[in-house]
Amino acid sequence: MRKNTDYSGYSPADQIIVWFWEIVTEYSQEDLAKLVQFITGTSKIPVEGFAMMTGMNGIQRISIHRDPSEHQLPKSHTCFNQLDLPNYASK
Repeated sequence: MRKNTDYSGYSPADQIIVWFWEIVTEYSQEDLAKLVQFITGTSKIPVEGFAMMTGMNGIQRISIHRDPSEHQLPKSHTCFNQLDLPNYASK
């Protein structure tokens, strides 16, 4: 999943993204499936892997978008395989 995630407003080196992946690597398989379902609307991954995830516009990789708020929960847009991740001040 990590290798096939795009970023908007963030880069892979940003602290919030580093924290995000640190947390995700601690998830159980069940929690990972729930995260994927939250972002994409399905917990099923294509046989070809995350690179072949489909969305409203055909092949659409998972993307993490910067939400400028620090006090909101993450939001998703399942039609676009998009996670809006607030720029939290701490892990």
